[in-house]
Amino acid sequence: WMDEGFTEYAGSEVMRALFPDSQKGRVHAEATEAYLRLRASGQHEPMSVEADHFATNSGYGATAYSKGEFFLDQLGAVIGDSTLHRGLRRYFKACAFKHPDPIDVQRAMEKESGLQLDWYFNQWINTTRTLDYAIIAVVQHGDSTTVTLERKGLMLMPVDVAVQGQDGTVHVLNIPLSLMLGARRESPDGKSWETLPPWPWTNPSYAFTLAMPMAAIERISLDPYTRQGDAGGMDAVERFGGPADDQRQQQHADGHLASTPRAHR
Repeated sequence: WMDEGFTEYAGSEVMRALFPDSQKGRVHAEATEAYLRLRASGQHEPMSVEADHFATNSGYGATAYSKGEFFLDQLGAVIGDSTLHRGLRRYFKACAFKHPDPIDVQRAMEKESGLQLDWYFNQWINTTRTLDYAIIAVVQHGDSTTVTLERKGLMLMPVDVAVQGQDGTVHVLNIPLSLMLGARRESPDGKSWETLPPWPWTNPSYAFTLAMPMAAIERISLDPYTRQGDAGGMDAVERFGGPADDQRQQQHADGHLASTPRAHR
């Protein structure tokens, strides 16, 4: 996957630069979709399995090519795309004409980003854990709104949240993972964002408060950049704007309302 997957990633980047008008959809989106199909196929094995030890040829092919490309693209969402590109150049400079290991990529990315990334490399290379985050509660308190998220799968990741107001404005929040010992310093789309306190990796849920009433919110969504391999897809809640006294209600992604559980931090 360090050979084929990285080549797929670089090839997609080059094709975008050479033929920008022919690009349909987000670059690397097909790799993300292929990874999600692999995860659901029953043929998903850790990337650390030796190439000739995979149980199926199709599982090996999807892992080496598509998941390898997805691995880098998703890492770009964690540390920033330009940081990722600088890290790749640092990696090439240090390991050109050698036989590198995953730790060499990790070290290059850590040096370039200033972040701890062993959690990312360990989980995505050595396990097949599921990434699945969800919005479980949206509760109004006076003129503020508290949003509670839950990690439903075992895979740990930082989380991006987009809050769209009734006036059409979109505010993006980045919740770094505590294990990163820092936060991403750039936005995947180049627009402004706000960094929230880190999500402690031992906590299954995380709550934050927006300085706006529920009636002013049109939509709240996770992974607005569609960069993460979340098993549940882009979780979102919308159609707000109900009575201000409906302060003990929770709205799920399917639009149903339920009583709000107590949030845990």
